Amino acid sequence: MLDKDGKVIRVNRTAESLLGRDLQVTGGRLVSTDRIATDALYRSLRQLLCVADSAASMPPSRLPRATGHPLLAYPMRLAAVSPNALAPCQAAVVVLDPDIRPLSPEDALRCCFGLTSAEAKLARKISTGEDLKAASNKLAISYETARNHLKAIFAKTDTHRQRELIALLARVANGPLGAP
Repeated sequence: MLDKDGKVIRVNRTAESLLGRDLQVTGGRLVSTDRIATDALYRSLRQLLCVADSAASMPPSRLPRATGHPLLAYPMRLAAVSPNALAPCQAAVVVLDPDIRPLSPEDALRCCFGLTSAEAKLARKISTGEDLKAASNKLAISYETARNHLKAIFAKTDTHRQRELIALLARVANGPLGAP
């Protein structure tokens, strides 16, 4: 998570596991061993922070490593954590290691928002644009149960409108690469 100046204000456990020789937080900045790659990432971040859309994202920046494939850094804004220009967190950089097997979409939602397994399954259906009735039928749960799960999903994601929720869920569940 980054502030309006691109300074790192929070790093989750997954990101911490990627920090080391090839990628570091130095002086509050996310820094690659390749200065050109770091500059490209921060150019992308500056562009992102100038966009008014609270759910914008940028193409990935390649961060070379000594061994293995380059890390992919996806700068994005998340409306749930940066609802306005005064919020401490203004952007996030999702760093993917192509050499590590990714989480399933449901696991990503559970990890990111603390959803239960049932909520994550419903959230995944919602993220692909399914309406609540169709999702409840496919999951073999009652419509009322689905509504209760949806209320919990809204609360846990700190979203208030379905459009905002769908955009957030789609980006997390489908990953920055847009994987199905």
